[in-house]
Amino acid sequence: MHELSVAESIINSLEKLKEQENFCVIRSINIEIGHLSGIDIQALRFALDSIKKHTLLSEAVINLIPMSITIRCLDCDALTRIKDYEFICGSCGSESVEMETGDSILITELEVD
Repeated sequence: MHELSVAESIINSLEKLKEQENFCVIRSINIEIGHLSGIDIQALRFALDSIKKHTLLSEAVINLIPMSITIRCLDCDALTRIKDYEFICGSCGSESVEMETGDSILITELEVD
């Protein structure tokens, strides 16, 4: 289960941020999980809940939010939200596109004290 190593990486990143920003505790955190990131949201929730007890996330509300897949058209520059894994521009129909979002994990919001 690689979600455990992802959970550990999230906590390590937050520890580094805590040192830089000088906060004491995290009250809530929003983490967006891309559909193409290879992360199972339920497995990540289980992993975070399993290891958070003695970390700065021990009392945090953890919100794991699915991130949509969006592409940018290289022909018309339109942004399209993808459904059914059809990587075609919704504006001009071009197949010449690049991934904009959906393949990453992002911490999008922190509430700290």
